[in-house]
Amino acid sequence: MKPLRPFLRLLAAAVLCAIVPAAHAAPPPVQTTTFKSAAKRATFVELFSSEAKKGSPAADKWLSGLQSDERLWKTLVPVLFAVDSSKPGWRDRYADTENAARLSAYRANWGVEHAYVPAVVVNGVEWSGWAREEAIPMPPTPDAGVLTAVKASTEEVTVAFEPADKAFRDWTAHAALVGYGIVSKIGGGENLGKTTRRDFVSLRVSRKDLEEKRGVFKATLKLAFKTDAPTNGLGLVVWITRGENPVPVQAVGGIVKPPLLKKS
Repeated sequence: MKPLRPFLRLLAAAVLCAIVPAAHAAPPPVQTTTFKSAAKRATFVELFSSEAKKGSPAADKWLSGLQSDERLWKTLVPVLFAVDSSKPGWRDRYADTENAARLSAYRANWGVEHAYVPAVVVNGVEWSGWAREEAIPMPPTPDAGVLTAVKASTEEVTVAFEPADKAFRDWTAHAALVGYGIVSKIGGGENLGKTTRRDFVSLRVSRKDLEEKRGVFKATLKLAFKTDAPTNGLGLVVWITRGENPVPVQAVGGIVKPPLLKKS
């Protein structure tokens, strides 16, 4: 019988050759996700909500219902901006000063001293029809321009806007990752003891002025993110404004990480 030592040496060499390349293999590329709007203005639905306010759970539930709307991410782009109640007792963990500043800017546009929460805003106009189960107003709109958002990493999104208004140049891009299936046990305020579930929740907004390059306005935004956010899926929402004016000119969005199916 021939000794097995030469055979074992060959076997060891083959195994080593198989392992070494794998150890030095490049990591898989990050999947690029692209969202692109039509030229017509999308309907941008904003809900300003607070876990401490009595009417907010009903508004949150209404917004969550848009997940089954066939227009979602096509002509309809929703987002929930959490704000803190003026009354002490409970702090909304997703409340952000940027959200409060946006609501204040709307209040100035509307010429009102106070803005009630929850508040639903459709294309910059406050709308209370949600509470009466009315259809979201989506009248025919003129061309606004094509907005493209390319997410090629977990931390950045590249925005390109080709506006229909060629004369205006002071465009600003805003971007937010939004969380699905966020459950909270309320420990204070008007909803003490309740458990709420929210979707489309802005986890933090980034903004940047766009720079023109051959007729296209572009920018790369850092995607800020609350790392402790227990989300069940993620989406991305991007919208364009005329400088400091909060009214959206165009918006686009979509799912980045699909929500898990809820157990029946």
